[in-house]
Amino acid sequence: MKKLVCLMAAFLFLEISYGQENPDSEQSRNVLAVGYQIGGYTLVGIDYEVRVHDFLGIHFGMGYTGYTAGVKIHTNEKKNSPFFNVSYKDAGFGLLKALGLEFGGRWVFIKKSEFGLQFQIGLAKILEIEEYFEEILFDNKEAPPYMLSLGIGFSW
Repeated sequence: MKKLVCLMAAFLFLEISYGQENPDSEQSRNVLAVGYQIGGYTLVGIDYEVRVHDFLGIHFGMGYTGYTAGVKIHTNEKKNSPFFNVSYKDAGFGLLKALGLEFGGRWVFIKKSEFGLQFQIGLAKILEIEEYFEEILFDNKEAPPYMLSLGIGFSW
């Protein structure tokens, strides 16, 4: 429960800081994404990235029974640049905990609104997994030390 409250507070802080932007300043490079395995290992989740430097962004996300937090290292200073994502991911609010390294990017459909498709794919090191969840997820076999990690959704 404490983790959920902390994540909600982080989202509130980010939303308030995003709303304080000066409309006369350069366009924001922050990204909001919604989709499958976005915001943790979730069926549907939301993730918000705050660009703190030309090549560095910090992101927080949560969704239906999961959450994530991490750092995105971008290949250039543009908003839609490809990135490497290093993040802690959770599924089932504690059933599966993993540390992921993914490569991703954005494909923008509408330039004016920056609306487009976001994707990321990589590997995740399983840190902890509940025994009964392991049986369900891996068909009564032992969980591998690493697993495929991916996410796809819409972003703007």
